[in-house]
Amino acid sequence: MSGMPHTQPPANSDGAKGGAYWALRQVEGPTLSPAEQEEMSAWLAADPANHADMLAMRDILTDSALTAAMTRFVTADPVPAQPTRRAWMAGGIAAALSLTIGAPLLLSRQREEGATLSARLTVPPGAPRTIALADGSQVIANGRTDLLTATDTPTRQLTLTRGEAFIRVAAMAEPTPFAFDCGAARIETLAGALNLDVAEGLTEISLYEGVALVTVGDRAVRMRAGDRAGVEGNRVIGPVAFDPQAGDFRTGWLVTQGLSLSQLTERLNRTAPVPVRIADPAIGRHRVAGRFKLTEPDRLLSSLGKLHGFTVRRRDGALELVTA
Repeated sequence: MSGMPHTQPPANSDGAKGGAYWALRQVEGPTLSPAEQEEMSAWLAADPANHADMLAMRDILTDSALTAAMTRFVTADPVPAQPTRRAWMAGGIAAALSLTIGAPLLLSRQREEGATLSARLTVPPGAPRTIALADGSQVIANGRTDLLTATDTPTRQLTLTRGEAFIRVAAMAEPTPFAFDCGAARIETLAGALNLDVAEGLTEISLYEGVALVTVGDRAVRMRAGDRAGVEGNRVIGPVAFDPQAGDFRTGWLVTQGLSLSQLTERLNRTAPVPVRIADPAIGRHRVAGRFKLTEPDRLLSSLGKLHGFTVRRRDGALELVTA
């Protein structure tokens, strides 16, 4: 009908007929008709970049390692056991090279020049998410956590750029180290369980099971079950003993031998139902140590305020720490 506005189909939807559409048709069918073949050829000829775009999308659709990794994610919401490639395309996977898996766990695929194929995982603030890796290892990622994990099997490598993750590393038939990069630190282990925490100015490694090697610059430190080490800049602190039974973020606890209030606030904001912010930077420099219940941030901060001379007030939907 004349006078009706023309609505452009979303980029990379089945109706948009861009790189994602043609790649999907080539991989899953149906077979292109002569007219469609001519249409695709005209689209490819219109811009030299179109061919590269289509090839990149076809690589994603035929990447068995990425397929395995994506179908193994565990989320709070039910998802199909074997999601189809067409379902992945919905919502613009080709445009953004990213998608949402069930709950708000985000994954995107990237390959830098000469680098390993990898998937970036982002867990927003809130409840932890459990992720099963293709090699059999399991990651429990806290809120506000960013991970970069290799999907080129049999590579076993994970980079934690922000946040916290408890990893249970699967043993391999042929001993193959799993390498974790956290800022300046590299942690390697053949099997076992460890917790990695990357926060403002401090990386903490807590080893629950097995043996691990921590390398920072030219210094290497061997850790055994029950050891905790810290990394500040290029300096390794410890290891020292800790109690693996005392609890961690998975059970709503934080056990520390020393953090600034700023670092504690960062950890609280991973799962706190109400955001916490510090109004006076001097408050953030106070040091705290002990066993803290993370699930009651208002009560915890009020108790610490009595010791360090600040008060907690609710303002603009947040808990704000101000000088008393």
